[in-house]
Amino acid sequence: MLHHCYRKCCSVVTKNAALEITENAAFLITVHNKKVIRLLKRHNVLLSAEEKDGIKLFINDQHKEDVVRFVKDGTISKIISNLIKAFSE
Repeated sequence: MLHHCYRKCCSVVTKNAALEITENAAFLITVHNKKVIRLLKRHNVLLSAEEKDGIKLFINDQHKEDVVRFVKDGTISKIISNLIKAFSE
């Protein structure tokens, strides 16, 4: 049986881990921009559309919820897990 922890230390650790993952993701995007974009497109997470002003990039609606949850609180879904594995290769 799981017990709920009323101390704040668990939530602080979780928030810090999510923040660290988000910061690492931001660093990857900044440093390896083209590689990240190609990888996200290959996994069908990032889509592009040509407009008058150029090419617009956007998150696929099918994976938008997973991406938002990952960025917001560090929740790792199957697609996010696959992307992390692909980034580490």
